[in-house]
Amino acid sequence: MYSLGVGTELSLGSDESDLVRVIRELSNDGGWTGSIRTLTIPAKTVADCFKYRSQVGLDVAIEALRDCLRSRRATVDDIWHFAAIDRVQNVMRPYIEATV
Repeated sequence: MYSLGVGTELSLGSDESDLVRVIRELSNDGGWTGSIRTLTIPAKTVADCFKYRSQVGLDVAIEALRDCLRSRRATVDDIWHFAAIDRVQNVMRPYIEATV
């Protein structure tokens, strides 16, 4: 079983995203059968940290944002996309602007 974040969209255009490439590589072993693999999408994780900031703490959410951008695991556009899905754009906006 493969798990993707809620609201994850896949595009199959000529500009192939990393997610599509990883899924394609995983499926090259004969289909979606075999060992269980979980895909983690850093941008979705950051947005989820802000969504659940009262449980994990705002400092954890801010550090996740900084670390994700610093290590280039996701772009601001990717994070913004998942922030819209999680409906936390207004919460994240000042932190993204301060980080970038």
